[in-house]
Amino acid sequence: CGGGGQSTAELAAAPVLRVEGRVAPMGEAAPVAASVKAREATASPEPARITLGALQSLKEAAVQAGTGPRLVGEARAVSAAATPAQTQRLLRWEGTATGGQVAALSVSAKNALGLRLGVQVNALPEQAVLRVYSQARPATVYQILGKDVLRHVLRNIQAEGDTSDARTWWAPEMGSDEATLEIELPMGVPVQAVDIALPSVS
Repeated sequence: CGGGGQSTAELAAAPVLRVEGRVAPMGEAAPVAASVKAREATASPEPARITLGALQSLKEAAVQAGTGPRLVGEARAVSAAATPAQTQRLLRWEGTATGGQVAALSVSAKNALGLRLGVQVNALPEQAVLRVYSQARPATVYQILGKDVLRHVLRNIQAEGDTSDARTWWAPEMGSDEATLEIELPMGVPVQAVDIALPSVS
């Protein structure tokens, strides 16, 4: 940014603040960051599919009028997966090569420039792996552990109270009018431990 009109002498006399790097103490677990990575496209399970039509909204009219704030995204209800029971019925669990189970759910919205899934989390095993990708590019995957999603939800609940909004984890946007959520459970973790819904997208 600009110097704010200060002279060179004034800038030279200003104190310089030093920021030290942080080193984790011995024994402290490093946070597991979510990541975007490549994988074999053939590893993707066949998802249950939800198709939403083109969005009919007042957003375009508001843009044409040139008034009010610009909207980046617009919420849409996903009635087919609005409750945990509906979502569980949609998920078709398959066995994995490592003895676990995996299922996927795909949502597409006609003419959307991008799509984010709003996953309402009531219960999720810490060992679960959640992956988000588009069917057009299934080898480019955003991956996050269940424990990190739970940590995000807990922070929301502590800040906002225990509401459905606080329990919602918004998946990243993958640059497509379709997004797939994949859930993989390790061996010995029952599918009944997954209590989620997908009531909305943006």
